[in-house]
Amino acid sequence: MNTDSPRLDLPDFQGPLKLASTTTTPAGQAPREASYAMAMAEAERRILRSALRVAEGKVVLAARNLGMGRATFYKRMQALREVSPFGE
Repeated sequence: MNTDSPRLDLPDFQGPLKLASTTTTPAGQAPREASYAMAMAEAERRILRSALRVAEGKVVLAARNLGMGRATFYKRMQALREVSPFGE
């Protein structure tokens, strides 16, 4: 994600916010979809990681760019680790 601005705005996230699409399954079965909670967690995880990358690893700057405090940034990252389907 590239931006010339010190703050990330909605257009900066158009690529990262693409959610998983549904896949087709055999006839008579509902298509598989990621649950809403998992999709939202993945979107937030990508946003936080991207903000951290833009801030060159500086958590305080990444948090500020997202309009939150450093402690909130850490809490969100910890909460997202707990929801990870991959046990990250």
